[in-house]
Amino acid sequence: QFVATDADGRYRVPGLPTGDYRIRFHPAPSTGLFAEFYDNAPDAAQATLVPLVVGETVENIDAVLAEGSLISGTVTTSSGDPAAGVTVGAYSTTGASGASALGETRTDNNGGYKMLLHPGTYVVSFTPPPQGNLVGEFYDNSPDYAGASRVTAITGQPVTGVDATLAAAGRITGTVIADDGTPVSEATVTAIPTTGGNLPLAITQADGTYAVRDVPPGSYIVKFSPPVSWTPPPSPLLLQYFGGTASYEKATPVQVAGGQTTEGINATLITGASISGTVTAADGTPIPGVTVYPRGSTGGCGTLGHHRRRRHLSHRRHRRRRLHPGVRPHTRIRPARGVLRQRPHPGTRHPREGRGWPRPGRDRRPTRRRRQHRR
Repeated sequence: QFVATDADGRYRVPGLPTGDYRIRFHPAPSTGLFAEFYDNAPDAAQATLVPLVVGETVENIDAVLAEGSLISGTVTTSSGDPAAGVTVGAYSTTGASGASALGETRTDNNGGYKMLLHPGTYVVSFTPPPQGNLVGEFYDNSPDYAGASRVTAITGQPVTGVDATLAAAGRITGTVIADDGTPVSEATVTAIPTTGGNLPLAITQADGTYAVRDVPPGSYIVKFSPPVSWTPPPSPLLLQYFGGTASYEKATPVQVAGGQTTEGINATLITGASISGTVTAADGTPIPGVTVYPRGSTGGCGTLGHHRRRRHLSHRRHRRRRLHPGVRPHTRIRPARGVLRQRPHPGTRHPREGRGWPRPGRDRRPTRRRRQHRR
């Protein structure tokens, strides 16, 4: 339930049931004034609650709306047609380029927009709608945040002419098949710009075809990733770059022109090698649910490499005890220091116990006094 203020700015909202209310004052965008909540709060979370009881009237719930700066402009395509549905965002010049927009709106059917901002300096972005076949940019005709021109908003002074002309985007199309000739569906095709920037991508269809849309003009390395399997077994196909190589450096670049489709960027994914086996307990009982991690001879990050490194550090810092043949060690990793230690198996008498060695269950070295006594 809402009402509009009259010519004197007065209002009255009747017919409200008992309860606590947050009152929002929302002016027309053309006024150049900011909306707010009672009492002078920028959002509902900071608003002051107004308690109401049936039969009573609460007065003097007033607001003084702050004045801002109205920024406006027009967005068109390279052919001169209006670009409707383009998202126009205003970002702080002191924050990171990935920060949230401080102001945002969309262009109308004529490509025009208006955006109310607090006083300050901003970077303005223009993002076309999905499948719009247009290339986004920053004001004034910059492909990235760093090169964008700054727009200064001053209280009470409208800023006009913050326009943009969006270039036509290109497309990359092709087909992905396996080495047995069957089409590969749900593979990911990524266009990686050689000069850096956003990564347009597409997913292959059931027949293996794909179309990467909204690709800015330039040079790209196209990567074909096999389908992602969320349940075992994983896809047997290997990753590949355009040109039939598994190396990014050896890939064949693909040139994309604005408003044109680059066709025939195909790939044949090779089936990789496989290993198999059976995991059982000592008594021959099969063990289900064991995760098997194949790793190359050069190692790498992950659980295995991590524990190997911790064990290496343990050997450098601590001399491992020698146990009598046939004594089963119990290995423990102390998370606090990452130290690998060994203990005799619980209940097993150490063959050298009583001659300066710790008793079973102890985890310390012989003291200096015991070593001297033993000599």
